[in-house]
Amino acid sequence: MLIVGLIILSLSDFALPLAAGPTWLVMAILIVAQICFGLGLTFYNVGQVSLRQSITPDHLLGRMNATLNFAVAGLIPLGALLGGFAGEWIGLRPTLLISAGGEFLAIGWLLFSPVRNSNSTH
Repeated sequence: MLIVGLIILSLSDFALPLAAGPTWLVMAILIVAQICFGLGLTFYNVGQVSLRQSITPDHLLGRMNATLNFAVAGLIPLGALLGGFAGEWIGLRPTLLISAGGEFLAIGWLLFSPVRNSNSTH
């Protein structure tokens, strides 16, 4: 679920900077990309939350969720700043391609992790 979700998600992000051509084609690409993004994000989030909850001891679930939410929320402004600087420095399309590529590289992390071969029961 994690790998499939991340594949769909990252492929949809590659569509954004590559969308070009007549307006109707760009609109169609963006609509399909957005639908795939939502689908991939849902698959990924369900998988990653389920995994985290299954491997975390019950008495630590609240701390784990709070810590992760704090870290993610804290990195969003940093990512926005870096993305803005990169967009100004190298351009919007290259920045979007680099970010989609980084997202795609995360698939390798999952492919070679114990997550891929783990049982659904712990």
